[in-house]
Amino acid sequence: MMASISQQIKDIVNNGIEILEKGFGTTLESMLIQLTATIILILAVRYLLWNKVTAILEERKRLIEAGLVAKDEAQAEAVRIQEENKRLLEEAKKEAQEIIESAKKRGYSEAEQIISEAKQQAENELKRAKEAIEAEKIKAEDYISEQIIDTAFLLSQKILQEELDPLKHQELVNNFLGKMENK
Repeated sequence: MMASISQQIKDIVNNGIEILEKGFGTTLESMLIQLTATIILILAVRYLLWNKVTAILEERKRLIEAGLVAKDEAQAEAVRIQEENKRLLEEAKKEAQEIIESAKKRGYSEAEQIISEAKQQAENELKRAKEAIEAEKIKAEDYISEQIIDTAFLLSQKILQEELDPLKHQELVNNFLGKMENK
């Protein structure tokens, strides 16, 4: 009985090998050699290249994340500078208005006997106030322009992190300034 079971097992194994050879067109030895070669190849790639490729991918991920953080910081700084510039401009307008109001009050409080002199003084004060306003306005505009250019340069440097030719860089700055002026 044992011999018959062992004979049946041998027959099943032989039939299986025969079906395998006919079905796949290869021998069992050839399949084992191919399987062994594939496993060796996978282990060699894993041992020789996997850590290097993983390290490269991790470094790239770190650089991208750092670039995104820098971009967000630069954008936040640009918004902060823009708000600061708006505040400075409003203060300059308010100060100019106070100067104008002060000059008007002084002109109205003068006595009738010096009306002509008071008018002349008021005109002189108004002229100086307008010049002061214009000077403050020019200062504020220059400051805003410098801040926008600095911010645009930092932003483009952080985002791109690659070398640009001077024409392309100037075009990028001009586009950014155009967008900021439209706001």
